[in-house]
Formats: sequence, structure tokens, C-alpha cells
Amino acid sequence: MKQKSCATADDGVGIVNSLVTEGCLTTTAAGDFQVSIAVPKLPGGPNIIAVSDGTVSASAIFTIAPSVRVTLAGDNFGFPEEPITPSIKVTGFGSGESVTITTTMWTKTSFSCVTGSTVRTLGSCTTSAATAVADVTGGWKAIKATGATSGLHATTEYKVNPWVAFYNSLTGGVSFSFIGTAPTSIVVEAHGLTAGKLVANSITIAGVSTNHAAVTIGTNGEFHTAGAKLVVSPSSNVPFGTASVVIKGATFNYASGNIALASGTWGGVLISSIIGGATTTGVAAVSATSFMPGSTAVSLTSPAPQTSQMGFFGYGFVPSGLGGGVLTMPVPTGAQYSTPLSIKAGNGGVGGPSGVGKPDANGAFFATAVLGDTPWSSASTPIVEASYAQTVFQAATGPANILSPSFSITAWIQSPTPATVDYTTSTEAVTAHGFGGTETLTLTVGGSAMVTGGTCTTSTAGACTTAAGQVPDIDGGSQTVSVAGAVTGLLVSGSVTYDPVVNFASGQTLTVDSGEAGVMTTIRTGDGYGVHGLMANTAYDVVWNAISGSTIVGTFTSTSTGGIPGPGVSFAIPSGPSGIHILDIQTTSGASALYAGQVYDQVAPTEPPFNGTYTTAYGDMLFNEVAATLP
Repeated sequence: MKQKSCATADDGVGIVNSLVTEGCLTTTAAGDFQVSIAVPKLPGGPNIIAVSDGTVSASAIFTIAPSVRVTLAGDNFGFPEEPITPSIKVTGFGSGESVTITTTMWTKTSFSCVTGSTVRTLGSCTTSAATAVADVTGGWKAIKATGATSGLHATTEYKVNPWVAFYNSLTGGVSFSFIGTAPTSIVVEAHGLTAGKLVANSITIAGVSTNHAAVTIGTNGEFHTAGAKLVVSPSSNVPFGTASVVIKGATFNYASGNIALASGTWGGVLISSIIGGATTTGVAAVSATSFMPGSTAVSLTSPAPQTSQMGFFGYGFVPSGLGGGVLTMPVPTGAQYSTPLSIKAGNGGVGGPSGVGKPDANGAFFATAVLGDTPWSSASTPIVEASYAQTVFQAATGPANILSPSFSITAWIQSPTPATVDYTTSTEAVTAHGFGGTETLTLTVGGSAMVTGGTCTTSTAGACTTAAGQVPDIDGGSQTVSVAGAVTGLLVSGSVTYDPVVNFASGQTLTVDSGEAGVMTTIRTGDGYGVHGLMANTAYDVVWNAISGSTIVGTFTSTSTGGIPGPGVSFAIPSGPSGIHILDIQTTSGASALYAGQVYDQVAPTEPPFNGTYTTAYGDMLFNEVAATLP
């Protein structure tokens, strides 16, 4: 080929990468080239990429595979009958094509949208509508997108989780407790089970076998009809307290969050209870010994409650019909509830205002709350873990039940954003929760302190966000991000990926960045510029003409902080054609440390002759070779 060549896709969109200016690139002296490209949005199926220098032309075929992706906002547990509003995006279909999305696991079984026909929307469209998870068997279900004219199709999957509800009678409302002083019966409704036969007497409650009829579970994965729900009778006394139920291999309990409290809600608990009397004292407990305050993260594929959601269980209280008074649960001193305590009375209802309610007819209660920012320690004992007592009062005609199930706080930090950082260009800050009140927190990356920023002082609630600042100069790869409390001694860790970076501000990383063959130049690591973030203590080659030719012009072993040892790697500029040449740093096995977009957060150089012509997204290190000066 001739010296100049222009590359275009079959839709006329110019290819943009490190070697291209307005669709053009420069070949080597041998007339060949190698280049990486960012594929624009194109219709799915075979596509042609062609290059031509005006005389010689060449082309290649590549295929774009269509795709469909589903995202859901908020608490999505995938339970049958749960309301959801999915956002469905398809890409890689035909231009201006009608795409139909079908599934059997939502009550709305068909969605549609028309793909775009402009450069940035070619073959892509998004649709959304309110629906609900259908009554189907549990497990992964297919969602299929089909193009009306192209015939292209793509699939993705969505997980359906089973759930159950317990009742005190065939006509009664949802219950969360049953009398446990002797074998008694509860009534069960289930959804999302696997199809097949539920063998008689196969359900267990807290490990206790039961007596019940056999049930055939069809393709809808449920069993229940009005007035004909399954009656289940324990064969012996069920231990008092919270209970797990196993139905056809699936486990239902509070930790799994798959028991209904009322229509359309989940996260309940089943309690084997006892009716309290004038000479008894109730029992109260919490769902976990420690909670993460301020956390709002909920898994989109698991029905387990969020880590700040608290459950309180009680049994052995005096029902109001037997003279029992209301339950009162004031917020523990020092704790904060972002979602107030809600006590579930009989049939799953709310017993009263925040933190006030009544036990059900069996003398049991179930309450939930979401923990807001709460400190790990108290102000009076800042280095001792606090125990927060959630006191439960019942003013009954018999003895007053005053119980205090306690819980503690687990400190945690939110994952750094972005999860990939580098020295010289990145700033970093993290938000911490559950540390001591009004203590100084310090952020470190890979065991090294931040160059700037990285500290904050918590509020009385034990939370703060560190000041954004420059990350330390350390080697590449996965690094531990830690936040330490100066008073409590708490140390909480996460992780971040540390990527290589080259900063060529005004050519500082090279002794010269423009010269003729034979001129000595040096690549180095400097304070705030140069090459950083390589793997520690690793042998590397410096490669000239990294895209074609690949001549090794120097070698070095990186430092413990992933840099080039001083004074740098020097080499003579090889003899070659005038113009821009690309340098790369590669391991001795030939793996690039910098090439093909691995360098983090690079920008186009501003110094001539590189400005306006090249970017470093694929080229990394650039050198302008000029023609030899004649004597």
C-alpha cells in the first residue's frame, strides 16, 4: 500500500484510535499496519471494515452479536406476584428495526421498541413498563429479544425466587406465629417452587416432621386456592422461637427474606410461640448480633434482607385478650433508625405508632426497622464496643415483661468510586460508617498514605467521608483500601484496581521527545510524571514501533512501587522513517503493560507535534522521529 490509508466502516462512521486522524492512518515502510479500533454502534450481524489508499483496497468481515440486558431499580427480590418495573435495553439489532422482547416469567409477557438509525443509536433501543413477576416455577428464566426484519435474536436470564405465607386458618389473614405448647396446625401457601409432587408429610418446621397431604405442583410453581390452602400439622412440639421451614428442598426464614408479612411484601419470620400468663416472662431476640448502619445495599439476586435491616422477635407475651397491655420499644440510646420500628400484630398488621403495638393472639410479635448511622462506641467509652439494648416493655395485668435484646455495630466503608485508580491523575475518597463518634479516620491504599487528602472526622453518629486527594505512588494490580479509626482502632478494608499510567506533560518523561536516528533518549519515572503503576519487581522490555516492527530497545526491572529505576532506561533512537513512533512497555513474555487502552485515564497530549493528531488511549508513549540533518 501507499504511505497513507483511510479506514471506514460500512456505515460511513470514521474509526477513531491512536493512529487515526479523520479516518486516516500511516503505514510502516513495508506498507503494512496494525491498529485497534473502538467499534461504533452498528446493526447486528456481518459488517465490513475496509481500508484504501486510493489505489489499493482491502476489507475484512466482522460480526456484531445482538444483546438484551435487563436492569431493575430498588428492592428486587424476584418473588412471584412482586411488582417490578424492568428497564430493557437491546443492542446490535437492525437500524430502525422493531424489536420484540418476550418472556413467560412476568405478567406482561411482551415488550417492544424501535432501534435508532443515527450514529449513536444504530441498532439500539430501550423500553420499560410496570409489571409483576408471574406465578412461575423458581429458577433462571429466559428473556428473548427478536428483530422483526433482521431475524436476529438475543437472550438473557432473570432469577425467580420462591416464597411462602402462613395463615392461622383457611379463611384467616397472614400470620407469623403459631401456638407451640403442643402440636398444632398452620395453613400454608407457596409460590415459585419447582414443578412436581410435594410428597405427603415432607415439610419440616424447625427440623420437626409434619403431617400434611400430598400436593401436585404444576408449571406455575404454586399451591393454594381460596379456602383450600395446605394444612400442615407438626408431629411433635416445635421448639419455641424463630423457625425455618423446608418445602420441597427450599428453605424459608427471616435470613432468606422469603416469608410474606402481608400481600406483596416479604422478609417475615415464622415463630413457634407460647401464650404468656400472669407468672410468665416473654422472650425477645434480634435477627443478628451486629448490623451495618446506614447501609442501603440490597442484593438483586438474593432475597436476604439488607445488612442494616433489623428484625426483632418475641414470644411468651400476654395477648391483649387475656389482659395483656401494649408493647413499647423505644429507640436505644445512641442508635438511629432511618426507617422507624414497625411492630406487626396479629395477621401481619401494624399494631400502632412507631415502636408501639400488641402481641398477636399467640403472645408473639415481629418488628422491623432499618438502622441509620450509629457509632460503634459510646462517647463515654470510645475504645469499647457499645451494646445497644432494644428494650421491650409490656404493661400486662400480670408481671411486667421488660426485656432487652442487644446488638452491636459493624463498621464498613463504601466501595471506592471509581474502582480503578492511578497515580498522578486520580483522586480518591470513601465514606465510612459505624466508626466511633468524633474520631479521625485515615485512608490508605496498598498500605501507603494518600499524597493529599484521605482524612475526615466522624460525626457523633460515627460516619464521615474522607477528603478527596491524590492516591499514593504504588505498584499496579489489586490493592487494599483501608480506613483506620484513630481512637477506636477499627480497621475496615476494601479493594481497588491500580492501573499503569504514563504522563507525558510537555515531554518530561523523555530526555527528548523529538529527534533523529541515533539520538539518545531516556524513559523514566518522575515525581508526578512518567511511568507509574507497573507490577512490582518485574522484568520489562521497552519496545520501539510497538504496533509493527516491535524492536526491543531497552530492558529494566521495575521498582517495588511499580516504577522505572533511576536514572531511567536510555536507548538510541533506531533508524526508521520520519514521523510518529509508538513505544510500549512489555513483560519478557510479550504481554503489554500499556498498549490497547490499558493505561488509565489518558488524555490527548497538548504539546506539538502530538497535539490534535494522536491520542494516548492506544499509543501510550509517542516519539516523533525527524529526518537526519544534513551536514
